Amino acid sequence: MMRWFFWTVMSMVLLLGVAATAVSQPPPTAHAAVLMTPLPTRPEATPGLPPRPTDVPTATPISQPTVVGDGALIQLVVGSAPEGVWTVVQWGDGHGRWYDVEGWRGTLDEVQHQTWWVAPADFGDAPFRWRVYEEEDGRLLATSPSFSLPTTTGQVVRVELDLDPDS
Repeated sequence: MMRWFFWTVMSMVLLLGVAATAVSQPPPTAHAAVLMTPLPTRPEATPGLPPRPTDVPTATPISQPTVVGDGALIQLVVGSAPEGVWTVVQWGDGHGRWYDVEGWRGTLDEVQHQTWWVAPADFGDAPFRWRVYEEEDGRLLATSPSFSLPTTTGQVVRVELDLDPDS
């Protein structure tokens, strides 16, 4: 009886060990490359910044101002923008310091807009501003006036900037 118990326990330990190794270390095949690609992780809170939503819409620009779920939108509209300009939303701490919002940065879409989703938990937060650069890590072209995030579901806070120096 004791041998049977020992054999059963040892078999289970061996099987679990092999299964855990197989799951944690897939074989090096073309399919394994997909399995070994790290999945996006939830961003950690940055001290002094309001929490940003972590659902997929925060990292995905939306070219048309349509409501995503129960949130709202902020939208930058740029006139006379050269191709490849880089936009960043910044949050002000009220003491004159501005911080880039990690999920709200990227290039303009084909109609020179940049749109980001805002979670209801962030409604009404302020101040924020848009900054437009020649390219990522490039020369600053323009800074918008400060604005507040939307206050209601479905609202679009639209900020317009013209980069044409002659206007």
